[in-house]
Order: sequence, then C-alpha cells, then structure tokens
Amino acid sequence: MHTLKWLGEAGAIALMAETLSRRTLPADWIGIGDDAAVTTLPGEGRVMTTCDVLVEDSHFRRATTSAEDLGWKALAVNVSDIHGMGGQPGWAVIGLALPGDLPVEWLEGLYRGLAAASEALGTPVVGGDSVGSPGPIALSVTVVGQAARPRLRSAARPGDLVV
Repeated sequence: MHTLKWLGEAGAIALMAETLSRRTLPADWIGIGDDAAVTTLPGEGRVMTTCDVLVEDSHFRRATTSAEDLGWKALAVNVSDIHGMGGQPGWAVIGLALPGDLPVEWLEGLYRGLAAASEALGTPVVGGDSVGSPGPIALSVTVVGQAARPRLRSAARPGDLVV
C-alpha cells in the first residue's frame, strides 16, 4: 500500500489533474496544473462565492464515510449554497490538509467522488492546494457562481414558500 508521503506533492497534483480534468473545460480556461486557474463567467450578473470546510471527526469519520462519498458531499454542499441563493455554479477549487501516512487509495477515492459530483452538478474543479498535516484530514471546497438577482435569507418572510 502506497501512502501520500510516497506519492509526494507532484504526484498528488498529477493524480488530481488526471481524475478531475476529465470534464472538458472551455477552450479559454486554464485549469489544474498552473499557479492559478483562469476562467470566465458567462453573461451578466453578480459573482457569488461560497466555501465550506469539512474536518475529520467533526464533520465526517473515515470509519463510516467513504472517501468517494466525502468528495461528493464536499462539492454538493457548496453547489447547493449557490443554487439556494438563486445562482448558477461556475467552478470549484479545493484545499486539502492530509497526513502523510494516508493511503493513496483514499485520495483516489476522494478525487473520484469530486469528479462524479463535478460531472453531475456541472461544476468543474479547476484547481486547489494540498498540504501535509499531522491530522486530522481537512477538506475545503470553494465554489464561485453567478446570479442575476441573488436571493438573500434576509428577504425571506414568514409564510414564504421555499422551493
């Protein structure tokens, strides 16, 4: 069994690019593999940004949550935030803090879950960052989207129908 310490940063980036770049990006976008992603937002509207951090033993347990399920959930909760405010998601970036003794297979599963959610939810992962950590595992996902007229919580009134 190989570990993340064995894989190294370059290997982790290559694995991310291989797993998450399956979704075709627009020709003028730059995705995983450079210092920053280069993207565009279609049409008019306000830019929306949301971020959630999931920490092992606070938000998930490895004993009961597969890496694939965690990857799916991490992207889906952020896409849901954008949709909940009336927006359309554009793209995502991820941040990972992972212990060096974590099996590479776990990271592959996480990336498979992110890739499946990315495809199903129409939200490509265009980059991110990873760092070594003594633990626990931490996963941060940021999604950028757009809305012509964002719906705010503060505008909700008793009796409003939420759909």
